[in-house]
Amino acid sequence: MPGTKIIVGDGPARVSMQRKYSEAVWLGYKFGEELAKLYADSDVFVFASKEAN
Repeated sequence: MPGTKIIVGDGPARVSMQRKYSEAVWLGYKFGEELAKLYADSDVFVFASKEAN
């Protein structure tokens, strides 16, 4: 998929994922207005989770 991939968040798999997808921009945790701006500026949002509620 063309375009810039921005990853927000952190976790135990970050190091291996960052190695595998080094072309992505890894921002770590973001909160509040900064996170809201990232959502608003994005064309696509993916929420990956092992749990679904």
